[in-house]
Amino acid sequence: ANPVECFVLLMVVAVFARSGLRWWMSLAAAPCQLFCDLDGVLCDFDKKVQEACGKPPDQLHPIDMWRALEGVDGGRPTGFFDQLEWTEDGQRLWTAIRHLHPVILTGLPQGTWAAPQKRKWCARELGCATKVITCKALQKCKYCRTGSLLIDDNLDLQQAWEKAGGIFIHHTTTARTLRKLQALRVLGHSNGTTALHAPAGEGSVPGADGSQQRRRKMRR
Repeated sequence: ANPVECFVLLMVVAVFARSGLRWWMSLAAAPCQLFCDLDGVLCDFDKKVQEACGKPPDQLHPIDMWRALEGVDGGRPTGFFDQLEWTEDGQRLWTAIRHLHPVILTGLPQGTWAAPQKRKWCARELGCATKVITCKALQKCKYCRTGSLLIDDNLDLQQAWEKAGGIFIHHTTTARTLRKLQALRVLGHSNGTTALHAPAGEGSVPGADGSQQRRRKMRR
């Protein structure tokens, strides 16, 4: 090849190299998605169960409990899940993370009655622009990508989420969850969840006692 052809070839290689570098840098800077559970994190499932059934979830048979909850307001969109109150510190958590545009990732019981109720609650309390994903609790990991964060009170979901490459933050109180988000450098940065690739297990927070965990299992 003559010198001109070599020069042209080198220029082409340089252009592609620069384009490839920009592409890889854009991937590295791409924000990871933050997911947040609903029941037990933002809204008070246990309190409403107590009101509807006269007992806390861990004192009820799951079949009886879900039948009773489905019957609240005839299972209409204005039923059980739409009537939930915020947890004591749920609004504080949402205020702290909403600028990160979290996706609500919430588990469903059997049937089709719960999803419209949960979406109605989210539209009213969180805003219509908030994205809501409803699925079986054990299917939450299907929405995980490398570096995705999940704030959830159900420890049973931790292993599958982390195996999928995500960061699991076990929610017990808003104060502890916020401390973990700060430790992960999610809060306090303009780009929110950028470049969070912690080792599996780093995002988890120990602490729920057995009775709390039993109640969380009853929600799904």
